[in-house]
Amino acid sequence: MRSALATITVLAAALSFGARAEAAALQCGDVIDQDVTLTADLHCASGESALTVTRSGIRIDLNGHTLSGVANMDGIDVIGARDVSIVGPGRIEGFRAGIYAVRTQRLALSAIEFDNLDTGALLIHSGSVDLRDSRFSDIGGIAVNVMQPQLGPMNNAGGHLLLDNQFANVGSGIQLCGVDTGHALIQRNRFEQVRDFGIHLADGSSGNRIEDNRFDGVSQTAIELQASSRNRITGNRIADGRFGVSMSPRSGGFCETGGGLPTVFANDIDGNEFAGLERGVRAGVGARAEGPAWHNAITDNGFNGNEGDVILLGDSGDTLIDGNRWDAGGERIEDYSYRAGYYRANYGYYSR
Repeated sequence: MRSALATITVLAAALSFGARAEAAALQCGDVIDQDVTLTADLHCASGESALTVTRSGIRIDLNGHTLSGVANMDGIDVIGARDVSIVGPGRIEGFRAGIYAVRTQRLALSAIEFDNLDTGALLIHSGSVDLRDSRFSDIGGIAVNVMQPQLGPMNNAGGHLLLDNQFANVGSGIQLCGVDTGHALIQRNRFEQVRDFGIHLADGSSGNRIEDNRFDGVSQTAIELQASSRNRITGNRIADGRFGVSMSPRSGGFCETGGGLPTVFANDIDGNEFAGLERGVRAGVGARAEGPAWHNAITDNGFNGNEGDVILLGDSGDTLIDGNRWDAGGERIEDYSYRAGYYRANYGYYSR
């Protein structure tokens, strides 16, 4: 009798497990409260978002399928959650934002194709995002936009890993905007056919490492440091565009600066290759004021076939230029800085 009862219990458990495993397919507007795997393509044409996650520890597996929608809604909203993973292979296309995350920590995105969107991933007040092995194409605005808007909470919105992604035909590639969005590692990404900025650090996003990325055909600036300090920019190859690296001591006014001055200070631009550009490196924006683009280093880079290699404008000073390799035409440095001459002190650059 006991053996028969045990057998019935096991069978009941197996049937119950099978029922959960064969749950109904996802529908537009679903709020996800457990791990899910797409079993078919899903197209949504109404509502704020196709799917919403508000619970921590959730994993969404696109499983080779496409989540698509229209330009007045988001693909996947992640609100106030932690440790959420959205993994491919799979595609997200047609939405206002493919991923929209607010107050989210440790969001992991991998092997996703973001296509035909206004924004690929819009991440607000969110920290420790791990984005890798994904492709962004035909993005009208910023492909990956990490923001700490003004008047919002001061929190940990930094420490991101942005690795091995591709960006093609986008407005801008990666933007980190706001004083708490720094200390990211941006490594081994590829940028092609970018209309504005490849990587844009703004309004106090500092202490980042930008390493071993490739930029080809960025129309405006490959790496823009706007009121951003103590970044290390190394091992990048930048070709065929306007500016390679631009250091602009002005806040954009879009994000929380923490009240600090819009300084561009102690950035280390080392071991990069600049080729076929209007200018390899630019420091300052031109106003003749004392600072605040100062104590930056341009060392051990290669400059080849640029119209101009380095320009130091009137609001820059005390720049170290040393150990660089110049093409057959020699160095092309225009120095309008308020205090000419190059410093030799080490100001403690950031190293992850």
